[in-house]
Amino acid sequence: MEPELRGIAEKITDEYLTADQVRYFIEVVQKFKPIIKSDNDAVFGWFMGMLEARFLSIFFSSKRRAPREEELDELHQILRSRSYEIIEVINRELMR
Repeated sequence: MEPELRGIAEKITDEYLTADQVRYFIEVVQKFKPIIKSDNDAVFGWFMGMLEARFLSIFFSSKRRAPREEELDELHQILRSRSYEIIEVINRELMR
């Protein structure tokens, strides 16, 4: 993946990884209880889905093509590398 796209993936993660944004995800997820069994997992899944969707939207707009498998693999590697940080913020906001 090009350095510019790597930077975009990191920037998107930083933009969503705010207390306010995570609290919003938590508030919405909690409206679906008891259907949702784990707030942590639901918020994490939603967070990851939002990050990937936003990245893909930017990718499609800039490249005018779908990402290749290795580009998606690199995106997922970036997201995995930030996953503990993301989970930490989610857990902290759930404890509030």
